[in-house]
Amino acid sequence: RHRRSFSNALARMDIPFLRYRLLQLSSLTRELDIAETKGSHRDCLLDLERHIETMHNDIQQLVQVNLQDGNTAVEKDLRRAAQWISQLLDLEALRSEHGGGAESSPSASHRCLDFIEQSQSSFCTSLQTADLQNALLGQWLDKM
Repeated sequence: RHRRSFSNALARMDIPFLRYRLLQLSSLTRELDIAETKGSHRDCLLDLERHIETMHNDIQQLVQVNLQDGNTAVEKDLRRAAQWISQLLDLEALRSEHGGGAESSPSASHRCLDFIEQSQSSFCTSLQTADLQNALLGQWLDKM
């Protein structure tokens, strides 16, 4: 029951409910010390971790496709990516509150931002070496 409601809230990105459910499971685990409750708490954290990784991959794929040469109508998708990154930050904060995830590895949001920075750096390099008559010059500037 807990895991199903958690999964549904995760699909809706209902952060307050996710926080409530994790706090509830954490308290039950601490107070009752029941294996099933511990398992539900652990499973919810694993679902959260998987969702974070899926979001990271979706964001990176969306940005990568939109930054390819020839794609000119990218504003809507890049705004969506920014919204997803904001949601990703919320999910990572939630994971951090409940001791999930590896602290030594970079967060998914950090990896997304690194990827975007690398893409911008690549555009800068292309701009520096491009001929001023290059038809892609305007697109590169718009995407930056």
